[in-house]
Amino acid sequence: MRTAIQTLASRIVASTTIVTAALGVLYSLSSLQGTIANRTGATDDLPYFHLIYLLKLAIWTTLYCLLIWHSCRLWRGLPGSGRIVSRLLLLEVAFLLLISFLWLTPVIGRSIGAATGIAGGGAMAQFLVLLPLWGPLLLWTTGSNRDEPAGCEFKPETQVARVG
Repeated sequence: MRTAIQTLASRIVASTTIVTAALGVLYSLSSLQGTIANRTGATDDLPYFHLIYLLKLAIWTTLYCLLIWHSCRLWRGLPGSGRIVSRLLLLEVAFLLLISFLWLTPVIGRSIGAATGIAGGGAMAQFLVLLPLWGPLLLWTTGSNRDEPAGCEFKPETQVARVG
């Protein structure tokens, strides 16, 4: 049985994550439409821009969909969903930081930088409200990110041993 504070914390994180991830999906779809419409012109001097953009867009959209799915599970209070949502939020931060190192590569660095700015724009709603910072922290401090719901722990003193 989850406590009231665990339920409240889970629902705050879940609802914020669902809204910001849905905004990310909407941004991704609109940027895809705009990028396909302007396929020639502004990105002619950026080699591999479209390939990198589509790859990054697929990764971000997958992360948004996973966040929406597991945040719905977190809202319902299903075990393990808090841990998954926390890890997905931290994975977004790690992905954004690690991909920024690729901007320094000589041939495709500018293409990666431009694709990061366009494809990763949907994550800005999460970063503006600092969700990857306070979301996992709130779930961890309230104990909402455990694999099992509260009350399901093994208690050896309640087990009856039969002798002989």
